[in-house]
Amino acid sequence: MHPIRRPTALPPLARLLLLALALGACVPSVLGRRDAYRDVEARLHELVNRHRAERGLPPLVHDPAVAAIARAHSRRMAMGRVPFGHRGFQARAREVRAFRPSGWISENVAVNTFDRRASPAMALKGLAGSRKHRRNLEGPFAATGIGVARGRNGSYYYTQLFVH
Repeated sequence: MHPIRRPTALPPLARLLLLALALGACVPSVLGRRDAYRDVEARLHELVNRHRAERGLPPLVHDPAVAAIARAHSRRMAMGRVPFGHRGFQARAREVRAFRPSGWISENVAVNTFDRRASPAMALKGLAGSRKHRRNLEGPFAATGIGVARGRNGSYYYTQLFVH
């Protein structure tokens, strides 16, 4: 027969966490961090549609599912898991086509270290200044998804997918 052991006391930090959970305190979630740049994404979307309107083009509709795919790529770049650029684009295009049939999908990526308020406008300025990227901005697309993540060095990484 084994002797009955008393449970060991929990470390102070674990007790505090259990108390907070029992009292219904808010504990930040991973989702909260993933949503941290939605305002930056929305601002770039607004600026892109303004750019299109100035050229007589229809606005791009925001697609949250496409944005989630773009956001994942921006996060991977920000974390250094993939180099800045379009690596893996064909896989992202297949992900989009799995739920949104499309003949034409394109992508722009940008990175900058401007402050949060100026960063989306500077990203658009850089993209619009490139003939290939501007072609996507002004192309015959109907929907878009924009994902933004921030690297440890403070850089904002942008991925915008365009869907026809």
